[in-house]
Amino acid sequence: MNAPSAERTTVSIQLLERSYQVSCTPAERALLLASAELVSGKMQQIRDRGKVVGLERILAMTALNLAEELLRQQQAAAGSEGLDRRMEALHEKVLHALEGPAP
Repeated sequence: MNAPSAERTTVSIQLLERSYQVSCTPAERALLLASAELVSGKMQQIRDRGKVVGLERILAMTALNLAEELLRQQQAAAGSEGLDRRMEALHEKVLHALEGPAP
């Protein structure tokens, strides 16, 4: 969230029970607040399980979990792109075969 030439504003976000001040552009504000809500929710889930103690550890586990989710989504998207290419190639082969010389 870095646009040096744009007007910046300070937004207060909550992560668990702690408040943080973050600078962003007005256009980034809604996404920042939604991101903070997502992160705070994930942190709450980890804290409520009771297996991770301490804000720093909860933040680290939250970051790792969100990174894993992102990587899984990227891998799935890459896999579907490959499938789309294979389907298109198969479609072209079928069309070519159908357009071949008549018996």
